[in-house]
Amino acid sequence: MLLESVELNGGLDTVAVDGFLRWEAPEYAVSYPEHYSAMENATGIMFVNPDNPNNVFAVRTYNLEFEYEDYMGPALASRLMPKSANVTAEPETQQIAGRSVAVIRGKVDAGPLAYFLFGEGRTIYVVLLTGEEATGMGEQIIASLEVK
Repeated sequence: MLLESVELNGGLDTVAVDGFLRWEAPEYAVSYPEHYSAMENATGIMFVNPDNPNNVFAVRTYNLEFEYEDYMGPALASRLMPKSANVTAEPETQQIAGRSVAVIRGKVDAGPLAYFLFGEGRTIYVVLLTGEEATGMGEQIIASLEVK
């Protein structure tokens, strides 16, 4: 019964390159450290360092009813960031791999937190990272995120 409720997104791991694996879904692909475990769910993918579970990052998408424009990023990031993080949403905009990305940084029990948001067309892409190791790779993960 429990397994009947699991929905897979069709992700696919590939061979490690420079210590990173590639995870692919129909709408995007992202690289993650090969020592992390991947857990798919109905809304995206989560990657966890099994040796230190405070180091986690999750990727998900949201569909919009309108075309995304860069000026919307900070407001959407403030609105969509999980309230359970208890972090004051003060987004800034950064250029990462040619993208305008809204970024919120803060501190949670697991350590530093980074929340990245950018959009393309009618889709926004969100990456939430916690822990020293994971947040330290934030820009690299955003740069690796390929929109299909």
